[in-house]
Amino acid sequence: MNSTTSGVPPYRIAYIGLGAMGAPMAANLLARGHTLYVWNRTPGKAQPLQDAGAQVLPSLEALRDVDVEFVFTNVSDSAALRSVVTGPGGLAQTLRPGTTVIDNSSVHPPTAREMAELLAARGIAFLDAPVTGGTGGAKAGTLTIMVGGEPEVMRRCEPLLRVVGSSIFYIGPVGSGQACKLCNQVIAACAMLGLCEGLAMAAKANLPVKTVFEVLASGSAGSVIVKTQGAKIVANDMSPGFRVDLMRKDLGLSLIHI
Repeated sequence: MNSTTSGVPPYRIAYIGLGAMGAPMAANLLARGHTLYVWNRTPGKAQPLQDAGAQVLPSLEALRDVDVEFVFTNVSDSAALRSVVTGPGGLAQTLRPGTTVIDNSSVHPPTAREMAELLAARGIAFLDAPVTGGTGGAKAGTLTIMVGGEPEVMRRCEPLLRVVGSSIFYIGPVGSGQACKLCNQVIAACAMLGLCEGLAMAAKANLPVKTVFEVLASGSAGSVIVKTQGAKIVANDMSPGFRVDLMRKDLGLSLIHI
């Protein structure tokens, strides 16, 4: 068997969900020499990956006809994940025993456990592996990944996880990765709000906002969020790095989880 550019044997992989995070993560897997099948509810989002050599699935049910070893999912919420796994032609119906599903979505921890149990009954392994690091990290392959699942499954998947992330943390049983992601989102939301309020206060006080940002980034208030998002704000770059509705969803899940 040939090896990919990372020394990992080339696998047959499906990536489901090609949004702002999923598309670049899938592209990194493809760039490492793996055979990649992709599917997205909006077919047009798959075109750049198809141009790069990925094979576009006409439907989820088409997974019956390709012998994939790993399936990554990266969808918007718990309902979307449940639909992909348990809906008509979903993963629970189409995947062969021995396949491993790696979920990069951010969903409710009980949903992750529910999907894991359902798939396990069909001989399919499952990891919940939500990520943080924004679209920049997704493109660069430097995401932080929080993993929940069986340690043996984690070890088997780690070489692939290291294609899309540079910091991989095993948190505990299935659902633990999602719970850790919720902790991250609570802190991230507070940091973003604090950054915006602080810079607004600086502007109202007629302070040099760029200099105030440099102070914040270099002092005790500094963080990845302050440094990256603050730099965009002072440059008047309002391009989104994460959708507000998804952050609201995650914060809502954190309240439910508590």
